[in-house]
Amino acid sequence: MLIFVSFIGHAAPFNKSCELDVLEKLTLTAVAPSLVYNGLAQNFKKISSVESKEAIVKAYVEKWRHSQKEPFDAKVVDGGRWLIVSKVIGTCFHTLQLDKGAYNASGYLSTLNIDIDKNAAPVDLGKHVPKLYGSKVLSDLTHADPGKKARTTMIANQFSPDANADFYLRTIGEDGWKVMSDHSVPMKNRAKASRALTFNKGHESQIIVITEGPQGSNVLIQWMEKP
Repeated sequence: MLIFVSFIGHAAPFNKSCELDVLEKLTLTAVAPSLVYNGLAQNFKKISSVESKEAIVKAYVEKWRHSQKEPFDAKVVDGGRWLIVSKVIGTCFHTLQLDKGAYNASGYLSTLNIDIDKNAAPVDLGKHVPKLYGSKVLSDLTHADPGKKARTTMIANQFSPDANADFYLRTIGEDGWKVMSDHSVPMKNRAKASRALTFNKGHESQIIVITEGPQGSNVLIQWMEKP
């Protein structure tokens, strides 16, 4: 089951760079239609394959490998029940999540446009999500699927990517979360590098991607509980 908060209520075509990056060896099952939600293009589907989880992870790491245009490799997080592969490509945040308990590869493939329209209207969401003073929550999506709970929150504020990263490293780190990774990622046509942070605590994980926005930063927070 999916719970959409403050849903705008109409579908729209995706920018080519934000289409799901699907391997031929994957079988897709629709979870929800492609939507424009609080000004953000989102798409995700349930996936399965007769190939092994290791083979699918390797294939995506190779597919999302570093290049002159995209100089950093995909991040791979192996913890709890889920194998997670993710990478920011252009203005799109791509994520592969595989269930380690499944016999073959099974999980979710998603993409989210992180390039926020500067005129996007703020909404009163993001309860209990840490954020710097003056931040505006632009979207808050909760997944309540069987065996998996997740939440994706998008925030905009007037602080730099580094100031936001320092805040989350301090605030989340002091709350019992272990910092698994912290990467600076150069972005094309942007003066400041993005920051990508990964945290783990027990059966929970968080991935935070911070990019330079029109008047500060855009912050994407993806939380997941792994039972």
